[in-house]
Amino acid sequence: MLATLTTNIAANVVAPANAIVNVAPRAVSFTTGGVITALLGLCVMPWRLMASSGGFVNWLVAYSALLGPVVGVVAADYHLVRRRRLHMDDLYSMSPEGQYWYQGGYNAAALVAVAAGVLPCLPGLLASLGLASSPGPVFGAIYDCAWFVGVAVSTVVYCGCMGLSGRHGRGSGP
Repeated sequence: MLATLTTNIAANVVAPANAIVNVAPRAVSFTTGGVITALLGLCVMPWRLMASSGGFVNWLVAYSALLGPVVGVVAADYHLVRRRRLHMDDLYSMSPEGQYWYQGGYNAAALVAVAAGVLPCLPGLLASLGLASSPGPVFGAIYDCAWFVGVAVSTVVYCGCMGLSGRHGRGSGP
């Protein structure tokens, strides 16, 4: 059991430590990123999540309400908007003429779509966190299916926004 625990802890520190290093590579080393990851892990208090199955399931649904819309945008962009064609040179280009360049570095359509995907689940999310009263049966049902609702709403909104912007499907493939 100790070997499993230490292996999983070590393996699960690498990705967030690298992400923290990428925020400020000159100021944060990998070791510092690992320490920050460990401290953040303690702040999350995972022992409280595991205290009951209800708490853990609630955490998973809340997490899925935030990740579902991201999945919807990524899948819609690749499969529907760009039709599974990527322009490899533009993936690594900082040029404003590049297919993947967006004003200020952010794709506004993606941000709007993620927000739209989270929005229907928000009443249930706030109620599950104890920040609002009962969301009612409709929003409760929506929250119970948060991942699916988020994927569906963000996919539709993203495709609509990208269609209006005209910035799609220009890639000729590899």
